[in-house]
Amino acid sequence: MKYTVSMKVEGRVYVDVEAANADEAFENAKEAFMDVEIDKDNFEFVDAEPANCEDAEGNLTYWFSCL
Repeated sequence: MKYTVSMKVEGRVYVDVEAANADEAFENAKEAFMDVEIDKDNFEFVDAEPANCEDAEGNLTYWFSCL
C-alpha cells in the first residue's frame, strides 16, 4: 500500500537584503524571505522527522507530535 508522509524539516534559508545595519537586515529578511524560492543553493538542511502519514485515499493514518 502507498503512503504519503509529510516531513517536518528544520533548516536555514539564505536571503540577501539591503540594509543600513544588522538590525534592519534582520527585519528586511523577514519580509524578503516570503518571496525566496527555496532550492539546494540557498537552503542549509539541519534536521527532519516525520510529521504525519496519509494512506492512498488521503486518510490521516498516523500523526506524530511536533512539540
